[in-house]
Amino acid sequence: MTAMSGSVLDTSVPSETVHDGLIPSSAAADFRLLLAKLPLEGNCPDFTSADLQSSRAPLLGPLTTDEQAAAILTTIWTATNSTSRIRWQGQLAADALAAAEEQRIIDEASTQRAAAEKLQADLLAEEDKKKKPSTPYSHP
Repeated sequence: MTAMSGSVLDTSVPSETVHDGLIPSSAAADFRLLLAKLPLEGNCPDFTSADLQSSRAPLLGPLTTDEQAAAILTTIWTATNSTSRIRWQGQLAADALAAAEEQRIIDEASTQRAAAEKLQADLLAEEDKKKKPSTPYSHP
């Protein structure tokens, strides 16, 4: 299947490449959009049809019949679709984990901000308390 590398069917981008910042975030987003459209939906094309003769032609030879070429293309399509579905599920899981982590970070920052604001308010209240003159205690 390495012969498929670089073809339209090869949608792989190593996750390290995306996460290491080697791919701009817009490209990573585009890749996720691509995976959002995958797996290939629908049925396997009928590689025996006349419309797909041009797909079979490069595989034809003295030892490969038209039917065998169609079977090879069907096998390739099925394997590629299966791999795409697995990648798609993996991307969905990774996106869910990333969203959960992002939300955790937002929640933690919000909690820290609220704690800092409360501490600042407490310190200001304490300073105001120290600045106010104390009223002498009067005896009746």
